[in-house]
Amino acid sequence: MGTDAGLFRRSGHGFEVVAIPETAGPPVVRALLNHGDALWVGTDAGLHVRDARGRWQRIDHGLPSQRIRGLAVDGDRQVWIATTGGMAMSAAGRAVAVGPPGFGGFTIHLRSRRCRGADLDGQPG
Repeated sequence: MGTDAGLFRRSGHGFEVVAIPETAGPPVVRALLNHGDALWVGTDAGLHVRDARGRWQRIDHGLPSQRIRGLAVDGDRQVWIATTGGMAMSAAGRAVAVGPPGFGGFTIHLRSRRCRGADLDGQPG
């Protein structure tokens, strides 16, 4: 579960904190996505992916901003990343920003976790 106090998992009679490497204390978790054998965690401190073996990878190259606001998967199983600076897609362990120059000025709201569309500043995209 992602919260303003970090990432948590159910354990026995309650919840325990799941530490995310390369963050200064528990980050604010804004988005979670279970995709394949990995857990994608979008925070105010970047994008982190935990594989089935429990290994973490930080994806920061190519993101328009480190402040993640949404994660979704399209019909081709491509992961899309909404940030405060614009949109990106995952590609070979890194992110690739998409959109025209200045695209970061828009607010992006993913309509669902199965990315069929997005709204840009309230207008369907």
